[in-house]
Amino acid sequence: MGNWAENEFGVKTLPPRTYLFAGNSSKDKINAVISSFGRVLFHQHDVYERYLVSGDGGHATVMFQLYGAPIMCDLVTVLKHGNVKEAVFFGYAYGIARSLRVGDCVVPTQVQTLDGVTAKLGAGPYTTPSSEMIETVKAVLQRQHIPFRSGKSVSVPATFWHGDETQIDPDAIALELEFAAFCHCAHAAGIKAGGLFVISDTREQGLLDKRPPRDPIMIEAFRAIKEHWEQSGSSGSLRT
Repeated sequence: MGNWAENEFGVKTLPPRTYLFAGNSSKDKINAVISSFGRVLFHQHDVYERYLVSGDGGHATVMFQLYGAPIMCDLVTVLKHGNVKEAVFFGYAYGIARSLRVGDCVVPTQVQTLDGVTAKLGAGPYTTPSSEMIETVKAVLQRQHIPFRSGKSVSVPATFWHGDETQIDPDAIALELEFAAFCHCAHAAGIKAGGLFVISDTREQGLLDKRPPRDPIMIEAFRAIKEHWEQSGSSGSLRT
């Protein structure tokens, strides 16, 4: 089958840690994220956009424009082939909980698998991020004084098609498309996975309504997690 990491990034072994940005990412957000590293070693944009970067804290891979559960399943195979050990997911979510507002942060601790894909891959009704990654993300946000909620989320098939909404766990506080597939496949691949959502819309504020900017808080959280990872250990080496 060959090495999918080499096919996608030009190297057989990837850095042990990666950052994934699900859904749409503006040019300004991408520039803010990538500029936090010193050098771009590889960049390509086809089905999704991907970077291999380096900086004072070592090497990393960063991926953008990731839409839906299927691409998450395939992307985890690329990460596995590249020997990635940890991955953190950044995405936007609909705020189910009435107390959530656009721009709020959510750390998902368990995700319901209603996306129509993850259950077909052998997942049960729920899947979970790595407990270690959950605690890492929480600790970083607390240290940076970034407010957040934590709790259950649900992954559904599409932005406008949620299936039978009566099946959604009444305790779920946020809804999105990709996180269940990402967590389930990462666990199967032996990759520690965690995530952070920024609320993009609620019952009171739709996606097309004028609303507070969402990108700044996601960029701030990314930079805080990046700094934590860079201070905590090896960036690994690249093998071509």
